[in-house]
Amino acid sequence: MPYFIILINHLNEWRKSHDGNIPLNFKEKMEFGDIVKKSSRNWHEEENFQEAVKFAHKAFANPKNIPANVEKIFESKFIENVNENSDHFWILSSALKKFYKKNECLPVRSTIPDLTADTDNYLGLQKIYQ
Repeated sequence: MPYFIILINHLNEWRKSHDGNIPLNFKEKMEFGDIVKKSSRNWHEEENFQEAVKFAHKAFANPKNIPANVEKIFESKFIENVNENSDHFWILSSALKKFYKKNECLPVRSTIPDLTADTDNYLGLQKIYQ
């Protein structure tokens, strides 16, 4: 089972017992990691559970928050006056800003995250991502 499925399942269970919230502070995040760890049948052999704990911070991220460097670009005067003569960077940045305003989140990547999986499961996930 891919690590992100493990994370989603455990995060859903966490939310049920925490008023719909994700782990909010360091103590809760460590507790969440321990819960994931303890749900493994053999922690030292199940790489997908190790990956779930390692990448748990991704599940805690608020998709509405954008990195400070991206926010700085969004606030630039160059992004407001984009035209056919603008540098490609500012044209793409303007498109990204429009996407963010419409969807209230940045786009996700279109590739499968690096994970431990057998060939059949990996190919199945690859089809979903396409």
